[in-house]
Amino acid sequence: MIIALTKTNEYIQAGDNKAQLLKNLICPSCGKRVFLKKGESKIPHFSHHPKEACKVFTEGETREHLEGKLALYNFFKKKGYKVKLEAYLKNLKQRPDILIESKKKL
Repeated sequence: MIIALTKTNEYIQAGDNKAQLLKNLICPSCGKRVFLKKGESKIPHFSHHPKEACKVFTEGETREHLEGKLALYNFFKKKGYKVKLEAYLKNLKQRPDILIESKKKL
């Protein structure tokens, strides 16, 4: 997952430099603890702690999937759309990779 919530209930992206300084991050979907993973094989992302399984979020997204998600997010944001990464939709109990809000048809 690319987005987590801080203890002050603010969204933070894994690629944000501040993310590596923060502790007590939580999953926006289930409210359980997550931590930042930065390595060679994938782009920075958040992962649930081992004993904190999430029923909403699926772990193990590939590097290509994470990069594609960010590319689409940045594309629609630059086009002026209101766009959110990994927004949890409670009524559907789902978390789409990207949520685009628009009055016009895409």
